[in-house]
This record gives sequence, structure tokens and C-alpha cells, in this order.
Amino acid sequence: MPTPRMRHRLGLLFASATGCTMLAPMPVVYAQEAAPSAAEIDWRPKSDLPEDVRRSLPDFCEGGYLPSAVPGTVKGGAGEPAAQHGQAPLQASGLNARYELDNELFLRGDVRLQQPGFQVTGSEARYNQATGAVSIEGPLTSRGDGFLLTGERADYDVNSGRVDINTATFLLHGPEMRGSATQLSRTAEDQVRIRGGSLTTCAPDNNDWSIVASDIHLDQGEGVGTAKHVRLEISDIPVFYWPYASFPIDDRRKTGFLYPSFGTSNAGSGAFLSVPYYLNLAPHYDATLTPQYIHGRGLFTEAEGRYLSSLGESVLQLGYAGNDTEYEEEFPSQGGERWGLDFSTQARFGYGWTGYGDYSVVSDDDYLSDLNRNLEINRATHLRRRGGIRYRDSSQYFETYLNGYQTLSDFIADENIPYSQLPEVLYGATVDAGPAELNLESQYTYFYRDNDDLTGLDRANGQRFRAIPELALPMRALWGYARPSVSVDYTRYELEDYTTQDPGFDRTVPVAEWDSGLYFDRQSSLFDIPYNQSLEPRLYYAWLMPMRTNRSFRISTPPFAHSASTSCSNAIVSAAVIG
Repeated sequence: MPTPRMRHRLGLLFASATGCTMLAPMPVVYAQEAAPSAAEIDWRPKSDLPEDVRRSLPDFCEGGYLPSAVPGTVKGGAGEPAAQHGQAPLQASGLNARYELDNELFLRGDVRLQQPGFQVTGSEARYNQATGAVSIEGPLTSRGDGFLLTGERADYDVNSGRVDINTATFLLHGPEMRGSATQLSRTAEDQVRIRGGSLTTCAPDNNDWSIVASDIHLDQGEGVGTAKHVRLEISDIPVFYWPYASFPIDDRRKTGFLYPSFGTSNAGSGAFLSVPYYLNLAPHYDATLTPQYIHGRGLFTEAEGRYLSSLGESVLQLGYAGNDTEYEEEFPSQGGERWGLDFSTQARFGYGWTGYGDYSVVSDDDYLSDLNRNLEINRATHLRRRGGIRYRDSSQYFETYLNGYQTLSDFIADENIPYSQLPEVLYGATVDAGPAELNLESQYTYFYRDNDDLTGLDRANGQRFRAIPELALPMRALWGYARPSVSVDYTRYELEDYTTQDPGFDRTVPVAEWDSGLYFDRQSSLFDIPYNQSLEPRLYYAWLMPMRTNRSFRISTPPFAHSASTSCSNAIVSAAVIG
């Protein structure tokens, strides 16, 4: 018969529902002098992390956090849920124990308490069986599925799973968010309340930015955090204050205000302020509104809408200023209304077929330099409008598209404005013929531009067809390759609005090529770091049969108007004197 008071250097398994005990030996673990923070406990250099964690990290990250899991968690059987806090036994152990029957358990020295999904260690613990309350003295560490807490003192409710920790540090593994608090409460499995705390996603000992607030609530179930009396600190220096803020803590999207931006620029008098607002309309589409004020110009609004479907993604961006006062003063005849639009789409139809589109337009030549902040238009003088479809398999490709431009600069002469391709059609194929290889590259283009004020060849619009059949004999080995080939470069033109000479003519150029190379590779080391050293000399020779035409034409097209699919030029006439 046990006496009312007992002392043991052993571990105890205490069931809150029955009061039964089980003895188990417990190893001695000596406490460290300085208790690390929660982030420091689980942070590891990249080389020490598990392979699946390393693959998920961006290349620039030097380390990450170990996954959080509670060892020895009591689970239900196959297909059965784990026991709830009030139904599950509390496993408790310590170097010294004092137990008052049906009343209180006191543990001291390397104390460990564990329930499904939760574990805490500390120096002392007192458990009241009647109320299910556990008080733990630190330095303590509490670990659960997806979180890690440290602190000086904690109160734990066995029945509800609530934890209150004083002078705490915390780590949320899912969003990789860490912080500290004067008091931290884990009110439910996915609810954390922080008082007098700060949080950041930076690595330990690297507070590039942090959010400091008097009260923070983190809802991991919804992926949302809210805070009162918030300060944004950059390198521990306060830079902004909000009386209330709501923010995401994982990858899920949430409707609300995004961080504002303000500063100076060369637009207007130099000062601007923007306050973006994000709209999470549905899982597959959303929008962002960004009202802005630019000193000297007035109110300016930009909007972005994104749509995701089973075929692909589309993005629409708009910018609008109803009354740009500075522009209206500079150009009275134009008025103060200004706008810009950019639309892009990508689609995958399957079986090798894809589609794409890109359309940009602005109200005036100075819109991009004066107002644009968010529209993804990266061209200064020629805004592209292009849409088409592609097909590609292992032996052939096909593409057709329409392509045009909006020219912004008044200083570009009419003869230098690029042609539109209405349309351009590309086709290529490769066929294996035993040791030989048959190839074909072809292109058809109809070129058009406004020619009312042009003369001579600059006035010409028209069609161009080009085909390059080729016969090659590729030879490959581990140590090198050789590829002799013969081909014929044929081009045909049919011009419009050109009467100086015959508008229809062609060009045929036989070509012989020799392409060969060798591979030299060896392994070596420098400062005990192994590396491969490669040398690949190449010999390439091309011979074109001397031919002469009776015409020479000047090309009028910008450098970026060349096709990426073939070597053909997008100029309407690419013939010149050969030989």
C-alpha cells in the first residue's frame, strides 16, 4: 500500500482519467547555462537539413528550420483520429517526484510532460488532478505539430490544451515565422495570442524587418494574423505605425490593404503616396486596386486583375488619371485624361498546342515616363501587340501570329516605324533518313504599315516567302562530332504600292556547310575543391555559291523585330547583292 507521500528518482505515467501510475527509468540530462530561443533550437545550416527541406528552400537561403514533430505521440488505430486532450493520458516524468494521492503531483529536475500533439520540458512542474492545471517552471521548451515555444514559466490545461507562457520566444514552422513576447497564449491547436511581442520571417540574429505590436493574434487555421498598435521596424528602427493591421502568415491570400508606398520621383513635383488594396475574389481570380496621389498631377489609379483557368493564366493591368493637371497645363489641347492598358495571356491546349497574347496601349507618348508604376510594359518606344498559336512535337514545329506596334516617340521618322506582320507563319521539320537528316525551315509573312507619307521602296507593303531545305550527314561520338550539309536558301517577294520596278522577284542561294568539333575533358582540383576542365575546339566553314541579282534594297526594321523561331528577318525585303 503506497503511503500518501512518496519520493522517487524515476519517471511517472499519469492518466488524468484514472489516476494510475507506471514506473519508467529516466536518464539524467544536465541543463545548459544559456537557454536558446525557439528559432535557434531548430535552425540548421542548409547542409544539415533533410533532403526534402533543402529542396524547398530558395537558392539564396543559407539555412532553414527542422520539421517540428512530437516523438512518442499517442495516436488512434489505423483510420482512427488521435485522442483529444481531455481523453488522452498525460505522460509526465522527472528526476524527483512527490505525489499526493488523488490530489497533486510535483516533479523536479528534467521535467517532461507530453500529450498527443504537445510536449513541454522544464525544471519543475506541479499538476492538479482535480482541475487538470499544470504549472511549469523554466527555462522551458514546448513543442507541438508545427510550432516551438520557449519561456520562463508556463501554465498548461490538460483538458483544453491551452498554454500560457511568460517571457516567451516562438517559432511557427509552416510560415517560418519567429518572434518573442512578454506573454504568449496558445488557446487552441491553431490559435496563438501574443502580448507585447514582435515577429519576423528573417533568419535568427538577422532582424532586417519585424512587426512589433501590443497585441497580436495568429490564426493558423485561416492563415491570418491581426495586431493592434503596430510598428514596422527595419533593422530595429521604427519606420511606420498602424493602430490596427491584418496580415497573412502563410501562402493563402486575404482581402485587405497591402503595405503602402511613398517617396519621391521625377513625375510631377516629386512626391507620391499609394495605398494598394487586394481583393481575393475567388481561388482562381483576384484583383489589386492601387489608388495613388502624385503631387502636381492629382489622383491616379492602377488596377490589376488575374484569372487562372485549366488552360492557363491571363493578366489585365489598367492605369487611369482623370485629370492630370500638370499634363493639361503643358498640352492644353490634349486634356488631362490619361490611361494605359496591358493584357497578357498564356494557354496550354494539350497535344503540343499552346496559345499566347500580349497587348499594350497608352493614351499618349509620355504616359510611361510620367505615370506608370505597376504596368508591366518594358518597352520605351514601340509597344507590342501580339497574339498567336504554336505547335511542337519531336520532329516539327508550327507557329502563326499577328504582330503590331504602337510607336510612342515623335522623333522616329515614318520610314523607321516597324512593319506589322499580318500574319507571320513559321514551319519547320526534321526527318531521319538513315544516316542522313532532312530539315526544312520556312516562313511566310505579310508586312504592312501606314505608307501615305512614304515614297519609293519605303512605301512598299507586301508578302515574303522563305524556305530553306537542307540535307545533312550528322556524325557524333563521345569525343566529338562532324556535320556536313548542303541547303538551298530560297526567298520570294510580292510587293504592293511599289511601281519603280517589277514588284515580284525571288532569290536562290545554294549553301554548303561543314561544322565539326572535339571534346576534351579532365578532372582536377584547386585548394582541395574538385572541378572539371573542358576544352571544345570547333571548326565551322560555310560556302555560298556566288550569285548576283539586279537589285539592292535597304532594310527598314528595328533590331528587335527579328524572329526568334528562324533566322529569317522580319524586314519586308532582306535581299542584297550577293557575291
